[in-house]
Amino acid sequence: MNELSWKKTFDSRAVEQGKQTKWQVHPHLPTCLPNHGFQLGQPNSLILSLGLRRIVLSIEFANDLVIVAAAIGSRATADEYYAEVQSVNGIQPIGVIRVEESPTPVSVITSNKYKSPFSILILANPTLRSPDRLSRRDPIFLDHEKYSTSVIDILRSLLFATEDILRNAASSEKLRIAIFPAMSETDSSTPLVEEVMPNIARPLQHEISQYCLKLGLQMDVVLVLHGSLDYTRASAQFTVDGKQGRSTSFRLDGKTFRHQSSTELPGAATISYFSFDISHTPLHELGHAASELSNGQIIDLYNDNINSRGMKINKKQGRPIPAFFGNYNGEKYRSDPVRSQIGYPAEWQTFHPELRDQMEPNLMDDYWLAKKDPLECQFDKLTYKWLAERIDAKTE
Repeated sequence: MNELSWKKTFDSRAVEQGKQTKWQVHPHLPTCLPNHGFQLGQPNSLILSLGLRRIVLSIEFANDLVIVAAAIGSRATADEYYAEVQSVNGIQPIGVIRVEESPTPVSVITSNKYKSPFSILILANPTLRSPDRLSRRDPIFLDHEKYSTSVIDILRSLLFATEDILRNAASSEKLRIAIFPAMSETDSSTPLVEEVMPNIARPLQHEISQYCLKLGLQMDVVLVLHGSLDYTRASAQFTVDGKQGRSTSFRLDGKTFRHQSSTELPGAATISYFSFDISHTPLHELGHAASELSNGQIIDLYNDNINSRGMKINKKQGRPIPAFFGNYNGEKYRSDPVRSQIGYPAEWQTFHPELRDQMEPNLMDDYWLAKKDPLECQFDKLTYKWLAERIDAKTE
């Protein structure tokens, strides 16, 4: 974990001042700081000091990668503050953070070890496109507080739920998560989300790709947070890998497929900040978006649909359900014979890979039916293995 660092934009160097490192944060985004091995116990506050002035922020959650606190908001002017974490274990120093009003992207977690880590962007949608193709300013730009709390909910799903695909030892040092402030001075005429009847918000993948390039960002997956009031159902588009860079082959059921390290079109998904509860929607949609159009799609398991285009990682058709779902890189993976506690409807013809947690639904299934909490749902064994190796293949 000592390779993790907090950066100003995507610079390859941290800004050193003696023995202290300056971490840059934006006042209207959650305050996200790296955790360099602190034993936090039950942390309850982040204290920012400037002379005799102290600002106390509630800590939303923390793990061994990152500490996520509330947004500073108007409580702090642009300046340098000394940061400490206060917990049951006492007060532990973080270092110097700089509160910066500029609209530059903020990198939450990034590793010095890799030139091109697997990159995820949380982006505020500037403009909505209506079903009749009219454009209007997305209201998310008018509600900084709601945007910040929604970003915290997204980070909770990605990094703090039971599913550890993005924070396990193999993946965490290959990961970069960036957040773009909702109040950034950008081209507001560019719609990135399209409202589709009856209630779907669809990501405009080509427009999102061009928007990222305009910002100087090379991303693998983009989660677009939007404020459409009536079109709140999330949706996603698969990644389209590029033709350049390193190629990593894998075999599924006797056929050879490939991951490319380069990305032609980043996977994209929409998240509504008007949803009653964001819950595990971000990681569910990331499962779709991080998979690839032609070389492995992770698809929904809460219906019996399976189209013919593209190879599917996590769903097949047939009755009776076979004992083994498939063979991935020479290893056999079992089928899920009962679909956790939900059960397959009698008329269904599709089936899924074996679960990692037999008591809770698959994360790509109807996670709202979890016995305890949707945030306890996980990917199945095959999807987890395949996606972890895809993240590795996309990293240089």
